[in-house]
Amino acid sequence: MLAKQFWRLLTNPDSLATRLLKAKYYPKDELMNAKIGHQPSFLWRSILAARRVVEDGMAWRVGNGAIIRIRNDRWIAFLEMLEGGTKIPRISKQNKATERWTPPPEGSFKLNSDGAIYANGTVGFGFVIRYAQGEVELAGAKIMTMDRDNTLVEGLAILFALEAARETGIHGLYIKSDCKVMIDGLQGKDIQDSHGELLKEDILNFAQAINCREFSYIPREANKVAHFLAHFVKTPDLNYCG
Repeated sequence: MLAKQFWRLLTNPDSLATRLLKAKYYPKDELMNAKIGHQPSFLWRSILAARRVVEDGMAWRVGNGAIIRIRNDRWIAFLEMLEGGTKIPRISKQNKATERWTPPPEGSFKLNSDGAIYANGTVGFGFVIRYAQGEVELAGAKIMTMDRDNTLVEGLAILFALEAARETGIHGLYIKSDCKVMIDGLQGKDIQDSHGELLKEDILNFAQAINCREFSYIPREANKVAHFLAHFVKTPDLNYCG
């Protein structure tokens, strides 16, 4: 119940309750960064105690990024997991994944995607889009129930990523996947499956709409972040983008 109240305050900044609490406890800050303050009321202490519950399950859509502190805010729900374990590759010789990840041409983006198949009948998608310098522009993960065909899962991971890129206004992508069958198909070869061929056409239509520049195959070792994200989400029909 307190978590719901915190969420209402967070998503309704113009409500009377939000404005009163903001004026008293965090006049120069945002609710997610508010401190408990001096001599707080029982209500305020209870609301802040519920913040962790909301933080654990939330993610931001980046939008124009104007209010996001990229190094401190949980702009994707799994950021702490990435920082604590499998790091987002950047230009650093100390990270083996980075040595294998190569940047796109200056002024463009690289999209890495991957699919995962679980034993319980679900599949996962993951992607990350980065600038030429290796900085993350957008990342996402999704899990759903469907036929567990590897080529279709990998193709749907690419499509999921392209849909997110279009919604966010990202264009000029270099697309990388470790599924050679799908990449060969996107480069002009036939896919020996009618569903795969239809999915290929959908991907090519999306790619044309946002001016994608290239599809190419990469080995799994150069696709570790997307692979991690594809295995991240555990609840069916949930997805995160940020």
